[in-house]
Amino acid sequence: MMTILAAGLCALVIGCGESGGSSTIDAAVEIDARADAPIDGGPSVFSVTGIVGTGAPATGSTVVLWVVSSGSPDYIYKFGQGTSTGAQFIASFSTVPPAAAINSYGLGVGIVAVLAPGTMIPADGMIDEMVLAGAGYTTEHAIIYKTATATDLSWSASFPVGYSCGRCVRASSGFDSFEVTSCATVEVDMTPMNACNWT
Repeated sequence: MMTILAAGLCALVIGCGESGGSSTIDAAVEIDARADAPIDGGPSVFSVTGIVGTGAPATGSTVVLWVVSSGSPDYIYKFGQGTSTGAQFIASFSTVPPAAAINSYGLGVGIVAVLAPGTMIPADGMIDEMVLAGAGYTTEHAIIYKTATATDLSWSASFPVGYSCGRCVRASSGFDSFEVTSCATVEVDMTPMNACNWT
């Protein structure tokens, strides 16, 4: 996964080769991973309506990319989609993320991507990052999914169980972190190489 784009996605949410856990891709995660599983303790649909910033595609499909670093190798899992028109995008979920989209310690970090016009992307599942060329990403924000049995990282204790949104807190040294923020502030831009590096 070490293409230029992959390196950008790794910088976006993880330090590739580092991880918060040690399990493999198919390790058990204690969430209900059925396709029809309801959202934990929340409404039947979770939506994020955010900003499309300068330089990102103005219109196009919106997808959510979950970067999983607790196994080897790291991988990108597409789960969640929506649309983008003008200066706004929307992405929504009607179920919990699949187990394969969640790190083994029970935490998922989803990056919103607005795809370049004409981009074709397969159904939910692990994807080849090369199909994402020209996309805009949320480099300062993420959709956070926390399971009821999650083992908290240093920053994730303040996040509720289920879906929420996080804003990157830049560290002067070491790894960045996320803090809870309004989902209305989530912004897509075009600078994945300057992304939040939280683990």
